[in-house]
Amino acid sequence: ANADIVKIKDQGFKDRLGHLPVALFGDRARAQMKPLTEPKVTPTRLVLLSPENAVKQVGHHPTIGMSDYRSLDEMIEKGEIFESRKAHHLLFFRKFNGQLYEAVVKQTRNNELFLLSFHRAHRRNLEAARQRTGTSPK
Repeated sequence: ANADIVKIKDQGFKDRLGHLPVALFGDRARAQMKPLTEPKVTPTRLVLLSPENAVKQVGHHPTIGMSDYRSLDEMIEKGEIFESRKAHHLLFFRKFNGQLYEAVVKQTRNNELFLLSFHRAHRRNLEAARQRTGTSPK
């Protein structure tokens, strides 16, 4: 995998398909994902952002900046985790600087992880996830 990573003018790294690594998936988050393939292979630790979703993110959530993306590792490691209504999707919620954020990560059939959405969230989104999963506030 390291052979496919190319440095792009100090702006970060991307693989040969243009996917950008945006976070690491810690053991706590990996334990929540169910393997899709046999033998049971746990997902990779690298969360990628596809070029298509990068464009979508900029269009739909233009106020999310680099400092926000730098918080993704901590959000995944320490935030509240919920299974989504969609199979093989996890929701992460965490508050930074007084603002609640939500990230959605999808696992592919190849056990790759992709960031689908990262945005500021409303408390009602977190409460709905808690209610749907029967999780009490922490």
